Amino acid sequence: MKIAIAQQSYLVDSLGKNATKIAKAIFEARSKKADLVVFPEMSICGYSPCESLLREDYMEPMMQVLQRIATEAYEITVLIGCPTYCEDENETKVYDSAILIENGTITRRFNKKGLSNEESAYCITDKEPNILDWNKKKIAICVGNDMPEDTNADIVINISADNNADKSKQFADCQNTVICVRQCGNGFSGASFIKDEGKILTELSIDNDELVVFDTESSPLI
Repeated sequence: MKIAIAQQSYLVDSLGKNATKIAKAIFEARSKKADLVVFPEMSICGYSPCESLLREDYMEPMMQVLQRIATEAYEITVLIGCPTYCEDENETKVYDSAILIENGTITRRFNKKGLSNEESAYCITDKEPNILDWNKKKIAICVGNDMPEDTNADIVINISADNNADKSKQFADCQNTVICVRQCGNGFSGASFIKDEGKILTELSIDNDELVVFDTESSPLI
């Protein structure tokens, strides 16, 4: 299985520009025969629009852009960070989510569990397990500082925009394959990485947009 990691920089609230950059990376990953391409936390809106997430006029264009990106995801699976919404009769609830898109269709949502104090002002969480059984692999999906809920997962995928956390230390005890994809530039620390059996196989730059493909069966980078 070939997994592409797309480290990118984004502008907060620049939905159209961010979507164009994401679509180009999907095209590049597909041209490299990747089965899955992974983007950072809150890729579509940039991290973090904060109170804007609670505005009703922010929801519709966000979901329109997500659907636009989904149309680009043919012949490849996409995992991408995007806020999602769950309305009840009292208030609008916002999740910091990892969205799974398969052949142009949004099929799953994995919500961030460990919210910071700042995030708790506009985001909520749930208790649904963030485990994906896909392509004969058990994959633990971790958003931000979340840790895998299943230590027996074959692969841990972390999407993040946190510019303070040392992700290599966060997953220091994981002997699984760990794929960490982070935002870069604009004050974010980049340095996305792939680790296998406790060893760093590759670490991307701090500032630059990059895309690499990892073969989970033979471990080469493409």
